[in-house]
Amino acid sequence: FIDSPEVRIPENIDKIINGQKFIVFVPNQLKWHPKYKQLDQSIIDKFYINILKIIQKHYPEHRIIMLPQLFNSRNNDYDYFDKIFSGEKNVFVIADSYSSDIQQSIINKSEFVIGARYHSIVFAINNNKPFISLCYEHKMEGLLRILGDTSSMVKIDSAFSSLNILEETLNSIESIMINMKRNDSLNKEAKNIAYKGYQGDAAWTYAVGEIDDDKKYLMEHTEKALYEGVKMVKPGNRIGDISSAVQKYAEEHHLGVVRELCGHGIGREMHEDPEVPNFGIAGTGPRLKPGMVICIEPMLTFGHRDIYFADDDWTVITRDSSPAAHFEHTVLVTDDGYEILTPRLDD
Repeated sequence: FIDSPEVRIPENIDKIINGQKFIVFVPNQLKWHPKYKQLDQSIIDKFYINILKIIQKHYPEHRIIMLPQLFNSRNNDYDYFDKIFSGEKNVFVIADSYSSDIQQSIINKSEFVIGARYHSIVFAINNNKPFISLCYEHKMEGLLRILGDTSSMVKIDSAFSSLNILEETLNSIESIMINMKRNDSLNKEAKNIAYKGYQGDAAWTYAVGEIDDDKKYLMEHTEKALYEGVKMVKPGNRIGDISSAVQKYAEEHHLGVVRELCGHGIGREMHEDPEVPNFGIAGTGPRLKPGMVICIEPMLTFGHRDIYFADDDWTVITRDSSPAAHFEHTVLVTDDGYEILTPRLDD
């Protein structure tokens, strides 16, 4: 990030961000994405306008600070977004090419971040801010370069893992915001992070704002159920030992164990054999051997374990509308035990 004399920063930027409720929106023009460059510009314009309307609908009291990218004076996102949102009240369009200290200060003081550019996600994570990530796939390559490989794309927030239909994307944004306004817990899943051709998989559930004691209990014990399963990973044990440990802990704490979804083996492909259920009988199933890599991922509910899939064949809902939580690690079977390959950065 560099300071640029071309950027027009409002003189009252401190008044905009200090003591005010605001949301940071870091957009990219869809025209740069190969999947969407053939779309009529009016469709793209409407897509961004509708995102703004959704934010304003659910957060009418908040200001919105947009940080589009400045390329150069002739070809940049800044001019595009400055033009289409010029008449919007409480929307401030500021190019993102000035110093990273200013950007991080803005994000740090915001309510949450919605964006398509990887640096906004990194800033949000660094400042422990909720974020809604619009992953336009190739825009995430820079983040993967940090990991040393670009053979697979980062996808954060599984609702946005495939931007095939813009309308579905808008529906997903609204659904997440409804949950955020309820102060519900949200699942953040980082999928398809690859290194030297090998995949990694992890999921974590976070609280947004203040949540009730039931949800805190659910999140605490779903995470602990994960580690009960991990502790059973060693050569000679079986998949059923992991499954039984997760189920036993969950049911002892009166939580429902979802049957229809499970963990899995992982390697060059995201989902490989063997399946790793969250319920089962100890001493059964495939035997663990050094070098095997598996994903253990309890999905537990505060009520009944039954679920159903929404019409989009992606969203999973509990039949009794009780809250659910999801935690996952990628785990290597070593010669004498295990190694967690997806440790949390704050562990």
